[in-house]
Amino acid sequence: MDHSNATRQLSPDADHIFYVIGVCRGLAGDGTGAYENLKRAIELEPRNRAAARQDADIAAIAARFPQIEDLLALERSISRPR
Repeated sequence: MDHSNATRQLSPDADHIFYVIGVCRGLAGDGTGAYENLKRAIELEPRNRAAARQDADIAAIAARFPQIEDLLALERSISRPR
């Protein structure tokens, strides 16, 4: 049974679940799964990108999977009213 799929179905907007699954997938050697889950976590909560940059586990994953490093480097230009 894939618990990560069941969890995502129960909580499809829970960014922290996608973040944790992304970390677990990356540590297990699944770069694509890590990327997809971390990307979704960042889409749901953009602050996850900054958190991931400070996360030692994600640093280890990014060293193995360049797409994770690229994901963390992406920035959207956000214009803020002054």
